[in-house]
Amino acid sequence: MNHPLLRRIAALVCAALLLAACGTKETPKRISYDLSGKPETIDPQFAVSQSAATIITNTFEGLTRLDSSGQPQAACAERWEVSADGLTYTFLLRDGLTWANGDPLTAHDFVFAIGRLFGETPAPDAENFMMIENAAEVLDGSLPVSALGLQAPDDRTLIIRLSTPNRSLPLLLASPAAMPCHERFFNEQKGRYGLSPEKTLGNGPFVVESWSEQSVVLTPNPAYRTPPAIERVTLYLDRGDAIQLFLDGKSDGVLADFHRLSELTVATGEMNYNQTWVLLFNPGDGCCADIEVRHALLSALDIEAVTSLLPSSGIPAQGIIPPDSLLSGLPYREIAGSSPQPAPSAADPRALLQQALARLGLADVGRLSLLVPDFGSGPALGSQMQKCWQESLSSFINMEQLPYEELLSRVQRGDYSLAIAPLLSQGNSTVDFLSRFAQPPFRTDAIAGLLESAQSRADPQESAADLLAAEQLLIDDFLVLPLFYAPTCFVLREGVEGVRYLTASRTVYFADAVIR
Repeated sequence: MNHPLLRRIAALVCAALLLAACGTKETPKRISYDLSGKPETIDPQFAVSQSAATIITNTFEGLTRLDSSGQPQAACAERWEVSADGLTYTFLLRDGLTWANGDPLTAHDFVFAIGRLFGETPAPDAENFMMIENAAEVLDGSLPVSALGLQAPDDRTLIIRLSTPNRSLPLLLASPAAMPCHERFFNEQKGRYGLSPEKTLGNGPFVVESWSEQSVVLTPNPAYRTPPAIERVTLYLDRGDAIQLFLDGKSDGVLADFHRLSELTVATGEMNYNQTWVLLFNPGDGCCADIEVRHALLSALDIEAVTSLLPSSGIPAQGIIPPDSLLSGLPYREIAGSSPQPAPSAADPRALLQQALARLGLADVGRLSLLVPDFGSGPALGSQMQKCWQESLSSFINMEQLPYEELLSRVQRGDYSLAIAPLLSQGNSTVDFLSRFAQPPFRTDAIAGLLESAQSRADPQESAADLLAAEQLLIDDFLVLPLFYAPTCFVLREGVEGVRYLTASRTVYFADAVIR
């Protein structure tokens, strides 16, 4: 080995072996993702935050789960049948289902879980399951939880009886609120269920390995029927600007809101149209309180010219509630069957405005101001509206260009006359898109009544009819002009596939992820 040639050959062989080892070394199968907030609990029946819902979606599994198109597929249930009258659903569970600790999972675990929604303290999502037989009576306390239309005749059979047919049930059974609950384990936690990894027992593809102020770490559940290929998912909590972290290579995916899409210049992803940008009138500000003034201002707009300035990623709006909004797990617009009709334009907007101002004892519209976003087509849209009002009505309305967060804040506290602003849902309910109009200074009695009615109905079609009537009322009162539907975009880094954003629950599902 002391011979120079032998030493050189040995060195080349070692180098080749090292290179071969490097070439076959696998990329760590780990994913990082930033959640927008910290979970208060991961108890499926009582969690309310989107961060908690994402953790639950990955660590629990319901009777069904949603595929990439949002349709329910068999999960814990191997199959199900629906009676001819649509009132009885019979689910057959897969054979050999277990909890993460190895305990058998049975149909009773679903009866117990769904019953928890209607206990002494009703769960936040109980209203979504009001179609279950006797749910209303159980919720108002006139019947016990045991009277719910839920039955487990054996370990693998679950029967759910409804008070009225509702085809959204299989979709709802994929939501966090319908995840199973191990009754004995739950009782052993003595009120601490869902507050830490050791106080939680799931049945999904992952388990919670750790939970700190900074992150939640998920690892594969070896008891799950098809453990994920991903070794670890680190969910960071309130780490900072999620989009910037993604752009800096510190996370593997991000959900980008409409106002940040321009920053993702090299990324493509799945678009979800879940917000509506509107021209909004404040009926508590100056002459905007008068319906004829609002009618004149809207009638003076050149809608064709306004529409030509809409952002390329937007879709011209037909109504107030956006197209990807779901009602009882189904597309709201599909259930409603139509969109609201546009408000009628005045034949002579100038004459209508002068008549209204004379009635109010005013010489002009006063110091009205239009708030617009300072990005994208916001300034151009505002300028076009100013031009229409100046030319058609001889009325000057000031324009303020504001950053996104300031725009939202001003509109939220009512500090505006008119505004081009987004309507956002704070939860998973379609009703949330219209909830601000049930508060002063809007037409609270009529709108509040329709929204309350929509929430209380067991039949989605009846709820949709109430919501459509509320949309039409707001448009007919010249309080809202729908402009465009705006998307959010779910983007993954190159090489990561199979991570899905579930629009219905606004959660991210990692079990099908692969890293190339």
